Amino acid sequence: SVKNRYGATDEIGVFKMASGGLQPVLNPSELFSGLSTDSGESGGIYPAVTATMEGTRPLLVEIQALCSEIQGGGGEKDSKYIRSANGVNFSRLYMLLAVLSKHAGIYVGNRSLFINVTGGLRLQEPATDLAVLMAIASSHLDRKIIRGTAFIGEVGLGGELRSVGQLERRVSEAQKVGFKRCVIPYSSSGHPQIEGIEVIPAKNVKQAIDKSLQNY
Repeated sequence: SVKNRYGATDEIGVFKMASGGLQPVLNPSELFSGLSTDSGESGGIYPAVTATMEGTRPLLVEIQALCSEIQGGGGEKDSKYIRSANGVNFSRLYMLLAVLSKHAGIYVGNRSLFINVTGGLRLQEPATDLAVLMAIASSHLDRKIIRGTAFIGEVGLGGELRSVGQLERRVSEAQKVGFKRCVIPYSSSGHPQIEGIEVIPAKNVKQAIDKSLQNY
């Protein structure tokens, strides 16, 4: 056998187990984004999809959020609300919750919150902030995200959306998988123009919420 010791260390490979052994997944974004299933749109879980960079490859991932009245603790007096985050950095999560409360008027401190990144992936970059925030807002308000919408952008402490690197490649990946809308940070220099997907710029989190959630 031959071992390649010179490959890039920041690339990932995705495989699935088939009857004949491991087979490569040719389109990992479709697998992790959940676009082909409706499983996330029931039971009060409305997922948000973002495009993260794994090495040089844009990869779409689905983020689920569930706000609930359930409490944990040793009894009613000691009860407290639960914060569970699978695949999301806790410090970043608390920052996003503070921004939601201060700049969008959405306070989830009196409810338990569960966050899950499907497929067991772990979010490593701020470009996924907007999708995490949108998943939380959607569940808390019990309003679905407009179908076929992806989210890309870093969230600042002032509630502003900040641009991220390789934005055009990320939006293009969303379009290839089948997304029709993509919310991105507003830029005075313009935004990517990609056929087949509507690019929706937003200056802050409140604008992003207003442009992305279905009305009651």
